[in-house]
Amino acid sequence: MDRLTEFTDQISARVARTIDRRAFFRKAAVNAFKAAAVLTAGGTLAEVISTPAWANDCGTQANFKRNNGLGCPAVYNVAKNHGAGGYMYPCGPSRCCNYTKGMSSSCNCWNGSNCKRNHTCRGRENGQNAPYPGTGSWTCVYTSAVSGNMKKICTTTCNDCLTIASCPNPGNPAHHRCVGWTLDCRWITT
Repeated sequence: MDRLTEFTDQISARVARTIDRRAFFRKAAVNAFKAAAVLTAGGTLAEVISTPAWANDCGTQANFKRNNGLGCPAVYNVAKNHGAGGYMYPCGPSRCCNYTKGMSSSCNCWNGSNCKRNHTCRGRENGQNAPYPGTGSWTCVYTSAVSGNMKKICTTTCNDCLTIASCPNPGNPAHHRCVGWTLDCRWITT
């Protein structure tokens, strides 16, 4: 190999490494900024690495008790009804994954933080035609308590998990899904 070819190879390798580094550093900087913003706003590390979710007004489609999925939580919002308070039903109308009455316990497709993938569970329902495309999740943020100048702000996150046909959805057997949910609360100064 002559010197010119060797020099050209070294330069092109150096340029390729620089371009790769720039993309890596750009992505790292964007992610660091997002993490700093969440942590500065009082978020936790779990929120930094969590999957994004659709915002929900705590009942766009599940605001009445009759639409609450079987086994799903009822949450109390002290700010509802002009300060009189009231219950809301953020998850549903599908059954929550923990409700397995009359079916195999393997139909519980929620592991406490994400949808399971196994012989009865098909992971999160987040396809293009899903109720919540891209994420398969929605959140409900509400005030669950007030004490002096402090408010307890809670976030319930609901996730659609796909199931197989032998894991029925009472009330809507055509939908093969259950809802997994998480709850995060923190006190803030008002």
